[in-house]
Amino acid sequence: MSVYRVTKTAEEYRKMAQGNLTASAESFDRCDTDGFLSQWGHDQMARVYEALASLAENDGKGTFIYLADLDGNLVNAKVIPSKFGGSCWMLLDENNKATGEFAPWKPARKNTLAKRGYQEIEVKREAVIMTEGNGGYSINVFSYPVEWLG
Repeated sequence: MSVYRVTKTAEEYRKMAQGNLTASAESFDRCDTDGFLSQWGHDQMARVYEALASLAENDGKGTFIYLADLDGNLVNAKVIPSKFGGSCWMLLDENNKATGEFAPWKPARKNTLAKRGYQEIEVKREAVIMTEGNGGYSINVFSYPVEWLG
């Protein structure tokens, strides 16, 4: 897993992305598919630079889903894999230890959370871009709140 912080302008990142795409195309023109690994690397980095450009346009902030009470106050919780498949919210105490209470993550109906006294809200937070392998021909590129880095 790699972490990238915004350190340039959106325009600089877009130029970097275009440079990678150009290098990938030139590699293909020179050696067809023999340069596939170089082409792959250039293409993946172009995706990273585009994601960084988007963050840079938003002052380094991304929008994320947080758990809140019905008054809109954030609740100390994190998303974890559910034993039933999918994901769920695990509520945490003030020391970030599990309380043993769970809530559904992104339920189909809002009242599912509301019955428990919660709601999911979108919050803008300082973010980084992270990458991880997905076992295939590409990497996952996603924004991640800095405060969750631990």
